[in-house]
Amino acid sequence: MFAPEDLLYTAEHIWAKVEDDRARIGLTQYAQSDIGEILLVELPEVGRQIRSGEKFAVIETAKAISDLKSPLSGRVLTVNVDLQEKPELINKSPYGEGWLILLEVDPSEDLTSMMDFQKYQAFLKEEGAL
Repeated sequence: MFAPEDLLYTAEHIWAKVEDDRARIGLTQYAQSDIGEILLVELPEVGRQIRSGEKFAVIETAKAISDLKSPLSGRVLTVNVDLQEKPELINKSPYGEGWLILLEVDPSEDLTSMMDFQKYQAFLKEEGAL
């Protein structure tokens, strides 16, 4: 299963690309393939404060409606507005055009709760996903 090596990951299959005090957040390749064709995405309002572990988005597929929990705490700087008209971008390009939000990360945030590439690959093997 493809996953970029420069990202951090959660056990809920959310990725974060952290650069300085910002993090671009999205759904992993594994997650999007597991839930199937994405029909609708609800994203938070720009400016909203989000806590790590708090619901920040909703994804609707033919199978289910899923709440996504934020891997990090911070303030929403921008959302991927293209997903409103083209939610399938998450299926087509989960690490590219299908990103969800850009977050200004809380300075006190502890990134050690997230997995690096090697730990995420081991986690996927444990889960039987690889």
